Amino acid sequence: MNPEKTASVYNTKFQKKWMVSCDEAEKIIIDFLKNRQEGKQW
Repeated sequence: MNPEKTASVYNTKFQKKWMVSCDEAEKIIIDFLKNRQEGKQW
């Protein structure tokens, strides 16, 4: 577990809280992978 991550998987708003706890580089990677999964060009 990463101590800087504060989201709990049992929380209904897990994804939103997880994104808030991510730093800028992690958010860029997540957006890139999400767009790649949807078939969008980056």
